[in-house]
Amino acid sequence: MQKCSAKLENDLLILENNRVRRQYAWNNGHLISQEITDKVSEHTWHLAGSTPDCEFPGCGDDPTDGSLFVRQRTATPSKPAHLQAEVSTRLGALDVRRVFRLYPDCAAIACDLYLRGVFNGVENQPAVMERLCIPTPHLRLDCVQFFDATDNHNNLVSERSILPYLSESHLSGNLLLVQELLDDKGMFILKEAPCSDAQLAWPGYDFTCQIGEIKLAGIGVEPRDLRQDEWTRCYGFVTGVAGGGEYGLLAALRSYQNQVRVHK
Repeated sequence: MQKCSAKLENDLLILENNRVRRQYAWNNGHLISQEITDKVSEHTWHLAGSTPDCEFPGCGDDPTDGSLFVRQRTATPSKPAHLQAEVSTRLGALDVRRVFRLYPDCAAIACDLYLRGVFNGVENQPAVMERLCIPTPHLRLDCVQFFDATDNHNNLVSERSILPYLSESHLSGNLLLVQELLDDKGMFILKEAPCSDAQLAWPGYDFTCQIGEIKLAGIGVEPRDLRQDEWTRCYGFVTGVAGGGEYGLLAALRSYQNQVRVHK
């Protein structure tokens, strides 16, 4: 696992492998994204966010008890070896744990979200588990939505493309491709969850997009689902980067899919 590392230095959390590097402001474990670097193309996305990536309406914004625990996961017959970085923090009565998974030779970093405790929530304000504040206004977003239940759906894949603007746009789908219009650099966000209309506690959309900000919403649990003595796993996500336009992004996505389970 020499190609993967997770370290906390000078209030900065850095997660990286030989293809992608992501830097966060530590903020006592309530992480704020600062940079994402594609090591292959040597392109860095400088993110302009000043608020934490995760957002839980109704919870306090002052994090406490932030901690980082890094361990190596050995390979199993079904899953390859990888590095795991557990970032935990406490927001009032809510404990939040993010488990990042880093695989060698993979252009993406995955994150599993766990909650424990009390979370009252706010009506019509879903929790957010990923936030990318990309300062460039010249982006094209392609959102891919999948369907199952073939008795009710004849077309199982739907794609919508937008140019983000000042007002918010809501997009439904499991995959969002983000591409700069002035060059071939891009990134993707994969929501590891069932199809949109089959998700638990679905707010009616998956992504909220506008110039300068992309948010991934809908964690798959409601406040009443949480327990104070047991961690509840929520939906997860994967963020990756690539050059080479849409083909490069799909190749980067495939590099992650090859790590989800062993193919022999």
